[in-house]
Amino acid sequence: IANNSCNYGGGGMYLYYANVINGLIANNSSNDAGGGIYNNYNSSITNSTIVRNSSGNRGGGIYASGTTTLVNSVVWGNRRNSEVSNIANENHVSCSYSAVEGGFLNGTHVVNLRSDNFGDVDNVFYPWFVSPDNGDFRLFENSCLINAGTNSVSIPAWDLANETRVYGDTVDIGCYEFHGEVNCVPPVSFVAQDVTGSSAMLTWQNHNGDGSSYCELSYKKTEDAEWIVVDSIPTDYLMLSGLQQKTSYLARVRTVCDMNTFSYYSETLHFNTGCYIGEQSVTI
Repeated sequence: IANNSCNYGGGGMYLYYANVINGLIANNSSNDAGGGIYNNYNSSITNSTIVRNSSGNRGGGIYASGTTTLVNSVVWGNRRNSEVSNIANENHVSCSYSAVEGGFLNGTHVVNLRSDNFGDVDNVFYPWFVSPDNGDFRLFENSCLINAGTNSVSIPAWDLANETRVYGDTVDIGCYEFHGEVNCVPPVSFVAQDVTGSSAMLTWQNHNGDGSSYCELSYKKTEDAEWIVVDSIPTDYLMLSGLQQKTSYLARVRTVCDMNTFSYYSETLHFNTGCYIGEQSVTI
């Protein structure tokens, strides 16, 4: 359930005596309450993923007007007017064996997720979705959501991708079960630095940490149809040279994990070269 909107009462779903199982509720919005879900009364949410929703007032992810049971589910990346807002009216919510960005005060076995999707800091919990920017909320092998749920409730036999539950000893948190597959995640933190009239240093972070992956970068002038491809980049940076001055450029980068496995592209980066005054390069 994605990319929906409303003025009031649940951009993605409005619940009343309902059970949500294996739900992916993403990128919905409400001008008032419950960007992802507005629960009016006595509903449950099991093995679901409520992510990247927004509201204008209360509860970017979930607004609980009535009794809400949340189990084996993840609530992350939801916002209220650009501020973190995952669950509103927590006193109406029974939250257990779930993962919530920023935590959940009175929950049981709740993972306190960071706002960053990827990270390597010890004792800090990141969701490690394959590519949230591309709507891919499957789990990467580093995810803290793997084997973090509970089998003591009624769980579905299949996940949202029609793969079997449970893989391993314990069910995963969210709508997708990790089956040991090797997912290739895209680079993040893609930026242009030291842009001059003829060059630009592009840098990124590659979180495929097994040492066997490399990156492929594409760039072009904004008005051009064809991309120029630079492949087999072993580093997390590339200096582009020979650029035209006073020109708008686009760039994107992806990970190549093996000859048959590519990540999504990063978000497209836009930068402008400066101009030359005599012999001197001037950045604008």
